[in-house]
Amino acid sequence: MKLHGYINITENIISHTLRGDTHFICYGISDSPYGPFTYGGRILEPVVGWTSHHSVCNVEGKDYLFYHDSSLSKGVTHLRSVKVIEINYNEDGTIQTIEPYRD
Repeated sequence: MKLHGYINITENIISHTLRGDTHFICYGISDSPYGPFTYGGRILEPVVGWTSHHSVCNVEGKDYLFYHDSSLSKGVTHLRSVKVIEINYNEDGTIQTIEPYRD
């Protein structure tokens, strides 16, 4: 993804906590696809089922995050549901963190 002249790269980040594994989708920013990258923050807060494989696609000038969770299966991690949400940006080009279950 390229925005405001910067390259953004996304990655799953695993945080080992006392409650188990928590997966975040985070991103880094660089002016070169070869880095170095600076941590930009979280794109997506943790989802049900702790899994958060993802992809970012640009469709007609808008960026979308595709990911999956286990909300429909009540947390059974091998039964996953595909989700998609538009990515929104702040004025400075940073990505607004998505709360998957805010509604």
